[in-house]
Formats: sequence, C-alpha cells, structure tokens
Amino acid sequence: VGCPDMRIDIAGHSMGARVVLTALKQLPPGVIENAYLLNPAVDWDVFEDSKDYADPEIPGNRGEFRDSAKGAKNIYIFHSSLDEVLLDLFPLYGRTALGLGGPQDPKQVPANVHSYDFTAQWREQHMAVFGPQGGAAFFSLYRTLSPGDRACCP
Repeated sequence: VGCPDMRIDIAGHSMGARVVLTALKQLPPGVIENAYLLNPAVDWDVFEDSKDYADPEIPGNRGEFRDSAKGAKNIYIFHSSLDEVLLDLFPLYGRTALGLGGPQDPKQVPANVHSYDFTAQWREQHMAVFGPQGGAAFFSLYRTLSPGDRACCP
C-alpha cells in the first residue's frame, strides 16, 4: 500500500470494546498497532484460556475474545472499579465487566494484553474519558504508550 510504515491505533469505549475485539478477531496478526479498551463492557474473562468456552454463538463465554489479541500488537484495558454504569448493569446478567477491574485472572491473558487501573482518574463516571480531567489523564498515558508521529501519509 502507499504507507507501509503506517501505524493504526483503534479505541472502543464501553460496548464499543466489543466492536473493537470482534474486528481484531477477523484481522491478520499485527495489523493494528494498539487497541485501547476504555471502560470495556465485556466480560472480565474474555481473554482467558477457552477450555470452558461452550458455545461461540452465545456472547460472554469465557475466552470469547482470546483470539482478538492476535489482531493487535498491544491491547490496553483501562478500567475503574467505581464505574456506576458497569457496577449497576453488568450484575443484572450475572457477570462482571472487564471495565471494572481488568481481567479476572491476569496470568491467563495473552502477553500483549495490558491492564491499567484508572479508578483514581475516572472514579464512578463511565464517560469520564471524554471529560477534561479523565481525558487528560488517558491521553497523557496514551502518548507514552504510543509514541511517534501520528500524521497521515500524503
């Protein structure tokens, strides 16, 4: 293509994390440089070993997005244990959200999946990443995780 060194980063907030992870499952390995999952509204065990993965047609199975890790060089999860939306809605389905505390068992997730606790910055606000303080904290870390020129190819 015209930009062989072009780096692509993608992000998904809340249910948008499901969109990002679904896309990553379908891409060739490493097409995406970095994927950012902000307050992801997916189960906390979606990256774990899929031995208990019963039915791929039912969302929310353990290991549902383990293969998504192949589509990006890095996946960064940003979570807040006080997120009111995830605290109130996810338990209705008998589940715990990845956006509340990161992966259930961090030892089982692929090595390129990284988790950051943003409880101090985002507190209970599900949309804090879009606010001035929460957004500033995220983008400050983003610049260190994803350094380099972000200009488009001519």
